[in-house]
Amino acid sequence: MRIGVLVGLLAAASSLAQQADTLPTGGWTESRALVTVGGLLRSQSQGATATAQAFSTDAPFLLLTQALTATWYSRSWFGVQADVRVDPFRFFQQSDPPIGAGEQARINERTTEYRALSGHLLGLVRWQASGVVGLELQGGWAMAGRPYMRLDRSCPSSLLGRLPADGAVQSCATGVLTTGPVGGLAVDVDVSRHLWFQVYGRAEYVLGLEEASAWGRVHGPGLTAGLQARFGALEVGPLEVGVGLLAEVSWSNLVAPRLPEAPENPALSTILFRPSLGAAVALRRPAPSGSVDVPARRPRGLSGRVLKADRTPVTGASVNVGARTVQSDSSGAFEVTDLSPGPVEVKASAPGLRPARVSVVVADEGLTETELVLETPTGPGRVTGVVRAAPDKPLAGAKVVSGAKTTTTQASGVYTLEGVGPGPVQVRVMLDGYVPADEAVQVPPEATATLDVTLELAAQRAKAKLRGVISTAAGPVAKATVRVVELKLKQAVKADGRFEVEVPGGKYTLVIEAPKHVTQTKQVEVADGDQAIFQIELEKLR
Repeated sequence: MRIGVLVGLLAAASSLAQQADTLPTGGWTESRALVTVGGLLRSQSQGATATAQAFSTDAPFLLLTQALTATWYSRSWFGVQADVRVDPFRFFQQSDPPIGAGEQARINERTTEYRALSGHLLGLVRWQASGVVGLELQGGWAMAGRPYMRLDRSCPSSLLGRLPADGAVQSCATGVLTTGPVGGLAVDVDVSRHLWFQVYGRAEYVLGLEEASAWGRVHGPGLTAGLQARFGALEVGPLEVGVGLLAEVSWSNLVAPRLPEAPENPALSTILFRPSLGAAVALRRPAPSGSVDVPARRPRGLSGRVLKADRTPVTGASVNVGARTVQSDSSGAFEVTDLSPGPVEVKASAPGLRPARVSVVVADEGLTETELVLETPTGPGRVTGVVRAAPDKPLAGAKVVSGAKTTTTQASGVYTLEGVGPGPVQVRVMLDGYVPADEAVQVPPEATATLDVTLELAAQRAKAKLRGVISTAAGPVAKATVRVVELKLKQAVKADGRFEVEVPGGKYTLVIEAPKHVTQTKQVEVADGDQAIFQIELEKLR
């Protein structure tokens, strides 16, 4: 029987995949089926009553559970899923007070094994968050056969256990068929053709179709959480076949109405864990039989290549088509689609090459081809810059000469020499009262080189002098140094301790240092042509 159930499930999955080819054109996107066989771990408890007997299983872990999950998407956003689970279980009754060993053996011999069939029929509304991750909203109906301890006034004599006296409320092991709504969420992760998995959670509320007692039907909530996955993608015709994994945890709590003879409602709380392995089959968007091939409408736009004069491709060229900009690839190719038919101007540029432009008429359909050739510049360029006497003093009216080209600086000191080069260019800058400056600059072909020039006054101001003698109580200090902080100037004293420093007029800070002596600092202000004399005696460090 177990082998027959598994073969039937596999046949159903294969039939689903094979019949997918007969679906109407555009009516679906994919189908998949997962068939597994594995273990069943059960944990359950029976609510206490005045006369009810305990329910239990003598085999809590059985490698006999079978599962089938078949999913069909009629649209990319909507599908239908059917789940079928076949779970084995065994139960017996145990009296309170304990029964004798002989009667216990009789009960064990008559312990019955059942197979509970359960399943869901779900509608799936899917939202694809990305090319890998999707979110499903699931809703539908659940139906299941569930074990239950029924309270009744009379139990058939064929049931297990010791029967109580006539007229008393009895506990009978039975099965209950339940049905009810179910809903939940699922997250699909389609990593590649070789790895797909789904994590899901569902809640349901069931109502027994079969009365578990003479006073009413059982009812109660249920929860299910699980993981299903497919590994590998062996192509068998249009199918992708791989290894399937199912791991599922289910909880339910069935309660019967209160009985006059029982102080508490009898209830059965069950937790099932199903780890199982099997086969997974997927059929991704095959062409339906009988469909008519409709030629795809060709995209409308522009395609072309950017080349140099020697026909080598230009990589990374910037191509402007109307208001849109694209980059050429390693072969110099580019493409722009969704353009309006009619004339359009195309421009291409790249560093170190002369820009090019063409006018193209975009056709009503298809890609219009074009070609742009960027030539290497060979003509003269220009030199520009600023002429100053100091960083903050531009010079106006300075004459800038390069060969036969001449220009004059503006009030801001800016100049431009047009039509010079390409290659190394000699530039001479002259202005009355200043020393002429000669410079050289490399001018790129048909491009701009920058050259800033600083001129010095022809008659320099007379410099001030800082003079002095550095000594100690024992005589001159030959290894002393004098530093002018503002000019970043450092000078060693002579053997007799004398020093002399020429500086422009201004305020300065002098730092006098010598090994193993106390450093001294002096502030001094001198005018152009003046001198300041110091007599400095250093003290030894203690």
